[in-house]
Amino acid sequence: MDAYISLGDILTLKGDNQGAAKVYEAALSINSGTSDTSLIRYNLARAYQSMGKIDAAIGEYRMILQERPDPVAYRCLADLLCHSGNRTEAKALYRKALKLDPLTAGGTCK
Repeated sequence: MDAYISLGDILTLKGDNQGAAKVYEAALSINSGTSDTSLIRYNLARAYQSMGKIDAAIGEYRMILQERPDPVAYRCLADLLCHSGNRTEAKALYRKALKLDPLTAGGTCK
């Protein structure tokens, strides 16, 4: 699994977000249901976001939060929702992030 994550990270650094997304998607299909997939989903969400696939990125952050509460995932999801016009849900998510970890809760929604 680490090899997939490393390859996806290298592709991301090279600016090949589409290639990275494919690698992370493959890692998820192999790893599905066997362990915590949060790291893979974070990376996949960032790749999707870089490609402008905001709805797909939102979906990945929601999947992370189904696995476990995570202040960074709450903040990232809130940022995307806010910039997509869903400020009400974004503010609620920022509050959840703040409650879990005040240091990671700063968002970009105004």
